Amino acid sequence: MMTMRYSMCILVLFAGLSISMSESITSGHKEGGFGINSKRECGSDKRGGCNQECHQHSDCHHCSNHQKPFCSQRQCYCRECIEHSQCWHYCGSNQSPYCSTDGHCQCVAIVSKPYRLFSPLAGETYMCTRGRCSCIATEAPTTTPDPTTVDAQLLIKCSNHTGCSSHVCPAGKHPYCSFSQRSSDCQCTVCTDDSHCFCPAGLVGKCHFNYFDRSYSCVCGIASDTTTQPKETTTVPPTTAQHEATSTQQTTSSLGIRSCHICGDNDNGIPCDTRSIYTGNLQQCGPGEDFCMTDLIHNGQPFPTIFKRCVTEEECRNKWLHQTSDLEHCTNYGNVLVEGHYSCHFCCTSDGCNSNQIPEKSTLYIKA
Repeated sequence: MMTMRYSMCILVLFAGLSISMSESITSGHKEGGFGINSKRECGSDKRGGCNQECHQHSDCHHCSNHQKPFCSQRQCYCRECIEHSQCWHYCGSNQSPYCSTDGHCQCVAIVSKPYRLFSPLAGETYMCTRGRCSCIATEAPTTTPDPTTVDAQLLIKCSNHTGCSSHVCPAGKHPYCSFSQRSSDCQCTVCTDDSHCFCPAGLVGKCHFNYFDRSYSCVCGIASDTTTQPKETTTVPPTTAQHEATSTQQTTSSLGIRSCHICGDNDNGIPCDTRSIYTGNLQQCGPGEDFCMTDLIHNGQPFPTIFKRCVTEEECRNKWLHQTSDLEHCTNYGNVLVEGHYSCHFCCTSDGCNSNQIPEKSTLYIKA
């Protein structure tokens, strides 16, 4: 009888111990969230892992509904996510799901453009990363600015010598507008006019401009003989005088020599400088060259290359009428944007008509 009671007590104690172990395992799963192997029971370690070894994710089970089982270093774990796409149900319409490195789902705000929550210090700039603003150090650029970003008006500080009248120069020097191909600035020089040159008695001073090094200098020379023979005066009837005057005026007009602004050398690829483009360099044309032309060539640079010259009527018709007059980006130059390489050739018909960048439309050649 005693033996039978002793056996029953042992059974009761064993049953209680089994129930206690089962509750402990269940409690550990609910509170710790660790993974266990469904084939064999396992306990939880301090990191929430399963003591039972695993070889792949499918060996791990019994994670909660919102957790994903995975196998790492032969131990089972439970985490909320493995990829960002598994966190979509946690976020709103203006948020983006994000799976952190420890397997927790997070939501970050969607920022479509820079949003500054604070001002960076000197030498820093702000950056938005995963919905959060942070400051990072910046370095000063080591490259020179792109010349296309420079406003052309900032490079043109004067257009003629008069615009430099307030520029202060030392004694014996005179202010003038110094031109380069794409810029101008006020500087000082020995002369800008013949009156600035002083020469010994018997010599006349002349202010000379050198187009190659763009500099002024005084040159002393012998005065040219300007004396003229007196004209004979003869009384003639009014009608005869009027007829002769009219005939003389017509002959002078028909045999007159054209004067055009000339600068640059198209054959040798030497363009006009800014001074010649805007202040002019009026010269007489050769025989048969009765028209003025401005060649404006764009070769991909921010500023055009310009040449000014005298031309024959044949070249005027060919370059202007046949090649340019029907191009809107030429006839309406400056108001029509066009990219790439192109050229415009403007031909005009009066003295000095090819001044400035392009001639006035009223002076352009029209086929009779």
